[in-house]
Formats: sequence, structure tokens, C-alpha cells
Amino acid sequence: MSPAVAASGIVIYRTVSAGVQYLLLHATIEEGLWTPPKGHVDPGEDLRQCAIRETAEECGLKEGADYRLVPDWVHAVSYVAFGKQKSVTYYLGQMSNPDAPIRLSDEHKDFAWCSIERAKELVKFKESIEVLQSAHQYIADMTAKSR
Repeated sequence: MSPAVAASGIVIYRTVSAGVQYLLLHATIEEGLWTPPKGHVDPGEDLRQCAIRETAEECGLKEGADYRLVPDWVHAVSYVAFGKQKSVTYYLGQMSNPDAPIRLSDEHKDFAWCSIERAKELVKFKESIEVLQSAHQYIADMTAKSR
């Protein structure tokens, strides 16, 4: 079997009066496919670099200016996509500017800021739900510790 295709992305979240919201992008390649920003690792690039680049390319958000990476959270999932084994590593990004504009690439046709409940309804795959649940629990734990 060939090696897994490596990809990475960032679960972007913001805190607004309605609570914690997650950014999901609606892919143009498949109707109903909603995911956090992510993509394939380019040659010479590490997973973190890929996640930052893909997030900037797919939705226009820049690390440092629009969000900051949360240092202690990384979540990897593996699954089969289009007949190939894929390994995706996600990082967690907290919006520093919750109103930063989203500028979609041609790879996506829409975006949504979603509660965890709505995000889990939109994503199709159990691995994506697992990633979102893990991020949400981490954020809840972080919030509880800071009180």
C-alpha cells in the first residue's frame, strides 16, 4: 500500500456573544462537504507551515494578524479519501480579530461560523466531528481553568 497523503489544517474559532463559533468552508468539489481550512503538504514544508499556508490561501486569514495558534493542541486523523489513505493534522487557531473578513479561494463556495452543534451537523465525516469535539472540549477546559 502506498504511503498516506499528508495534509494539515487549522480549526479556527472565535468567541462572540453567542459563544464559541467554528469556521467551516464549503468545498466546490463535492456538494455538502464542509471542513475547516486544510490542504496537502507541499515538498519541503512541515505540517504547521502547511496549515498556516492553506488557511491563508483558502480563507484569507493570516496568522498573527487575524488569529493565533494555540500552542498545546494538535489533533491528527486518518481516513480514506478518493480511494487513498490520508492523514490530516489539525492545529487550533483562536481569532484575535473576530470580524476579520473571510476571502474564499476558488476551492470553496461558501463559509459559515457555526456553533459546535451546527458544525457537527454540517461536517459529513466522523473524523471531522472527532476533531471538532476535541477542539471544543479543549477550549471548554481552557476557559474553565482561566476562571
